[in-house]
Amino acid sequence: TIDYAFPGVTVCHKFYAQRLSPSIAAFFALLTVWYNYSYGFRDTDWVEVMHNEQREKIRERLFTRGKKTYQLIVACFGITFFFQYPTLIQEIINLNSCREFDFGTHTARFLIADYRVDCDSTDYQSNQALSVIFLLAYGVGIPVGIRLAGFLVGVNKGPEAENGMFMFLRKGYSADYAYWELLNMLRKLILIVIMTFFVDPMVQNYAAAWAISAFLILQWWLQPFQLASMNILETLSLSVIMACTNLALVWATGLVRNESPADWM
Repeated sequence: TIDYAFPGVTVCHKFYAQRLSPSIAAFFALLTVWYNYSYGFRDTDWVEVMHNEQREKIRERLFTRGKKTYQLIVACFGITFFFQYPTLIQEIINLNSCREFDFGTHTARFLIADYRVDCDSTDYQSNQALSVIFLLAYGVGIPVGIRLAGFLVGVNKGPEAENGMFMFLRKGYSADYAYWELLNMLRKLILIVIMTFFVDPMVQNYAAAWAISAFLILQWWLQPFQLASMNILETLSLSVIMACTNLALVWATGLVRNESPADWM
């Protein structure tokens, strides 16, 4: 692992390295454009001697068929950011999760992901403040950026071009709520922020319950999926999460005593 290969590397170093990981989208975009241009990585001399009909037949077998260069580039960036989103957010949260230890004479806070990092040090507080900026930039910026890119392509090139670029996000949703998956990304971000930055367990439970209730109401009201069965499953899923947060509130308020029959159940 990285820790054994580079003993001096801390979680802060890995955090900054992780911020550069979205640049891999540029590599995939270049690779995909070259794949499309070279008819599937075929030799240039071989392509030049082919008849136009042969080229078109090969083009039809490529997964990039019918796509313009700008569509391939935007799609590569969108897919990379979408799948890296959970990892990027998790790394930011890891840099904000500290644990307090009582040493008798004094207390100290250390980073849970790396106990070598003192959470009360000036260096950590500078990194932590910067991580909050990254949280907003990536956590909010990625969903908003994908939606803005889809809007601009739809306005300038038409809905077919937009759908071709963002099918990985839009598939399964109705036309009115084609980008509902972005709202799910923001829902997860909100819950992660609540559980990380709200220290008081009671405040955590209340805030989480309110957030889940809001998204449950939206899901029940708007029914964003094309299939009724998917809407039912999503509503049930959010209902279970909401029930769990409310049960957590019951235990947190002390209405249920430890080792009582209700606690055992």
